[in-house]
Amino acid sequence: MRYVSLSILLVIFVAAGDASAQSADNEVMFPNEEDRIRTRPSTSIREMVQKQRAAKLRKEHEEMLKRGAEAIELIGQLDSSLETTGGLSKSDREKLDRLEKIASRIRKDLGGNADGTDRFEAEEKPPADVRQGFVALKESTEKLVKELNRTSRYTISAAAIQTSNAVIKFARFLKITQ
Repeated sequence: MRYVSLSILLVIFVAAGDASAQSADNEVMFPNEEDRIRTRPSTSIREMVQKQRAAKLRKEHEEMLKRGAEAIELIGQLDSSLETTGGLSKSDREKLDRLEKIASRIRKDLGGNADGTDRFEAEEKPPADVRQGFVALKESTEKLVKELNRTSRYTISAAAIQTSNAVIKFARFLKITQ
């Protein structure tokens, strides 16, 4: 009888221990308000994260503006080369390629993507010759940089995305024509 009462007592203790372990698991699964407040990041950590995000956005916007300035510089170099030689050399094609990459990166940074607008469609009329293509490229690039300078790091400019598409189209046209 003694063994039976000891075994019953042992079963009761095991069941009680199992029940308390389950209630501890439930507390972790369903924390009360005090636990939520305790595990929430402090205000100083949240402020630090917000400052880091703002600094990252500011840096990305400054880099995009630098890309725009580089695009204008490349257009100036291409313009002077086209004036002196009357055509595009191999180094000019490399500059066109660089300009196309810059415009693609700007478009990506603005939230645009390559959705088939990089080529002239059937209803669009491409430039007649290299000179007209270059004039259109120059105007598009200048317009793009003006749009970039009007934006802030918090805005997305659909006009700048469309203009970057035009820059890419004209750069590809000029690379192909000669």
